[in-house]
Amino acid sequence: MHDDGDRWRALLRRWFIEYNPLYLLSATLVLGGTTALSHAIAARGLGLGGVAVGGIAELYAWALIGGAALLVRMDLKRPAALLALLAVLYQCDPTLSNETWAWCGGVGLAASSAWLLLFAAKLVALQRALRLSGAGSALAVPLLGGAGVAVFPHLLRDVDGRTGTFLVAAWVFATLAAGLWTSRRLAHPDGLDVRALRAIRGTWLLWAAALLAHVLFWCTEDDLSLDPVALLPGLALLGTRALRPELARWALVAAVLGLTAALAPAHLSLAALSSAAVLLLDALRRPAELAPETTASPPPASPYRFAEPPPALLPSTPTLRFERADPAALRRLVVGAVGALYLAAWTHGWSGGALPHAIALDVALAVASLGLAWRLRSWLAPIPLLVAETHLAVQLHLVRLPHGALEIGAAAVALGFVLLGGSLFATWRLRAPDAATAPDAEGWPPSPPAPPPPATSR
Repeated sequence: MHDDGDRWRALLRRWFIEYNPLYLLSATLVLGGTTALSHAIAARGLGLGGVAVGGIAELYAWALIGGAALLVRMDLKRPAALLALLAVLYQCDPTLSNETWAWCGGVGLAASSAWLLLFAAKLVALQRALRLSGAGSALAVPLLGGAGVAVFPHLLRDVDGRTGTFLVAAWVFATLAAGLWTSRRLAHPDGLDVRALRAIRGTWLLWAAALLAHVLFWCTEDDLSLDPVALLPGLALLGTRALRPELARWALVAAVLGLTAALAPAHLSLAALSSAAVLLLDALRRPAELAPETTASPPPASPYRFAEPPPALLPSTPTLRFERADPAALRRLVVGAVGALYLAAWTHGWSGGALPHAIALDVALAVASLGLAWRLRSWLAPIPLLVAETHLAVQLHLVRLPHGALEIGAAAVALGFVLLGGSLFATWRLRAPDAATAPDAEGWPPSPPAPPPPATSR
């Protein structure tokens, strides 16, 4: 009988301490209640009432953080993590308070400014409540996202749709890229078990999804005239972070630029700017996985019939290091980034049709190409300039494109011979050196082979 009592006590502890469903029910009721209040206030035309509703959500978020801190002091880590995740959800402005405050004039602008300050304060308070410490990027990345959520509902009503689309898409790309190309490392004095790591990953995914949800909500407002298609090139280019071969990254960049030019030329400038950013990030901050630190922290025994198997060594903190690309790849990526920047400036404001050259841009590209050629000692540096000037020569009819079957056939044959010769030259130039004569890693000639041992007689 005593065993049955202990088992029931353990079961109740599991469901009302470790997995307390009342926390989720509480957060759902507050969210639903504030949403209903917001709709009722809007229907009655009480403008300042929306500020009060947003204040209720902020007060509840602070209550969640305080509750998490209290549970941590009581050494109840699981329920503290549940409250922290709910606070993370309320950090995303699920009541759309900033969008409501955009209609409240100066009072709404002051409310959004206060929300952003409280957003930063809650980030710091949540870290301290959970006894977490980490890199500056763990605070800077969500602050960048929160700043956009607070500012854009007000800013977008003062700019035209095209400018607003460009700014929002650039902000989304910059925020997500900052998250992908920084460590955002968090640590705990006692280490982080697998559940904590899963909660941290879930937090970042939730914040990214909430950011996109806010943007899509803005796109549904007719008076803002935002084009959600502008988000697609930047989101696709973020995939270069997961690609290992450099050729695959170049192929993705080329595919995004080509498809954008063909299907959505109005967004080619932004796509080219994003391409330049990912190429520079790949050159200067290429991710390198490190072996994670480990800690052994088995969870408490389960009150159910079968005990949970003891886990193996678990990573205590996500570990990621960024390094520069090798010199050859660095030269290629920097030259490509310069070409993409030129394309972004050249196509700014273009929506299709003729694309005249700007002399000032071509001169700037020539200066940049010469500077790169001198600085990088690379024959690749003039390639963007050659491509741009070839297009200019064709546009000015200085170079005539082939017309008719005879001219096209002759041009194809000539190009085939040129490609064959160029391929043979590249193969000869880039051939692997003989291992017997290749210098070592420091550039020294190889040591002579050791003489064979003298023959011995039995």
